[in-house]
Amino acid sequence: MPAETKIETESDTTTERISNIPQNGNSVHDPTTTDYSAEVHVISNPILRALAFVLGIVCVGVGIAGFVLPLIPGFPLLLAAAYLFSKSSVRYYNWLMNHKTFGPIIRNYNAGQGLPLRVKITAVGTLWLAVSISTIFFMDSIYPRVIFIVIASAVSYHIISLPTSPKPEDTVERDKRGLGMDTRGIDDRER
Repeated sequence: MPAETKIETESDTTTERISNIPQNGNSVHDPTTTDYSAEVHVISNPILRALAFVLGIVCVGVGIAGFVLPLIPGFPLLLAAAYLFSKSSVRYYNWLMNHKTFGPIIRNYNAGQGLPLRVKITAVGTLWLAVSISTIFFMDSIYPRVIFIVIASAVSYHIISLPTSPKPEDTVERDKRGLGMDTRGIDDRER
């Protein structure tokens, strides 16, 4: 029988239970699932927690659409969803962080390991496509155009300057084998 994990907020009035996580932190149904409940700090105010949860759901929905539809920034919305779930729901935060497609990208970014090259190219390309369409067809004045271009340049610089991580599939395979992100030995790191 799996152990029950109990997460209490600062006010001790709200308790969220995770019933399918054994003591080793893995899900009963999927041995590769990790428990990220230690990263979650649930908001004690129920109204703010509900608002964060609803916004997290919206960000996930629009973020997933953003990976399919052009002009919608999928990755930043999924990062926002992860943040919102970390303030509102252990269950949904664990779901997002363990998601087969989005989890490795979010975990790599949060760990400072950057983004896969494909994600970088897609993000910068989509950003500039949206900025180009907006500035050419929808803006008459030069000032909003300049502001858009400056912001897009800064965001592009940030994305490009992030480290390039391995493809998410490689990360998932290494995680399944229990090797984590850094497969070098201690001796290799010292060289």
